[in-house]
Amino acid sequence: MSHEHTPLAYYWSSPSGNTKALADKLQCETRPIGEGATAPYILITPTYEQPRAGNTIPPQVARWLENNHSLLVGVIGTGNRNFGGLFCRAAVDVSTTYRVPVLHRCELRGTDADTRTIDAGIAQHFDTLTRLRGIT
Repeated sequence: MSHEHTPLAYYWSSPSGNTKALADKLQCETRPIGEGATAPYILITPTYEQPRAGNTIPPQVARWLENNHSLLVGVIGTGNRNFGGLFCRAAVDVSTTYRVPVLHRCELRGTDADTRTIDAGIAQHFDTLTRLRGIT
């Protein structure tokens, strides 16, 4: 499928490397958060068991989004099902804060089925997501 914008995902990963491992398996271009976003992107963010000051979004992700949310088109969450109601809660909080859809939630590094689902969704819907956000 031809895209108006090249599908891109930014991610943040703790030293465990789980989120990076998921990002590395995807067919789209992935980059760690750091430099500023210059094109529409999907965010991949982990959730940790203990919210910090009531916030489940990792502080590094929250700070980066402050300056880079205008090109955000969707979010994918990673986490641990042992966290119960907090499973992938950071993705839900990003979705609510920036009014973008949660595209997928997966445990830890994700399974092969998760990777196939994410890749298929990005291939099919990335341009629609950018148009819905008014990004041309």
